[in-house]
Amino acid sequence: MKIPGWFWIAFATVILVGGLLAGAIMLFVSWNHPSLTADEDYYQRAVGYDEVKAQEARNLAMGWTLELETRRMVNAGVRETRVGLQVADVAGGPLEGADVTVEAFHLARSGDRFHAVLPAVSPGEYAAFMPLRRVGIWEFRFVIRRDDEMFTAVLEREF
Repeated sequence: MKIPGWFWIAFATVILVGGLLAGAIMLFVSWNHPSLTADEDYYQRAVGYDEVKAQEARNLAMGWTLELETRRMVNAGVRETRVGLQVADVAGGPLEGADVTVEAFHLARSGDRFHAVLPAVSPGEYAAFMPLRRVGIWEFRFVIRRDDEMFTAVLEREF
């Protein structure tokens, strides 16, 4: 039995279009999936690596210490996570009057980032509710400012 010529044209077309469609789907998923992301401004951070090292040296010189507490709870009928941060100065006393901001993301979904300002709830303690519902390892990037001082820290917690 002889196969007609149009069959081979259709067969080649289906193979080519199928490959293009598969490639388009992979591109769409890689651009839009929250677990397949690069860190924001990664190139600028790499170029400014000397500034990152200088900030680490300032952090060490300041001697501030952080203690992170994460606790899942229901807040106003919504399941959220209370992110609490205790900040102590070099003498071990509570650090008051600071502005604390945090960026949090799950390591498996680094494209889903959550930002919050942590207001003071007691001397040296700053806390806020964040919608961190996913179970696993979370990374928290803190920036703490007081007067002309800036302290940065990256902490990981599994909860």
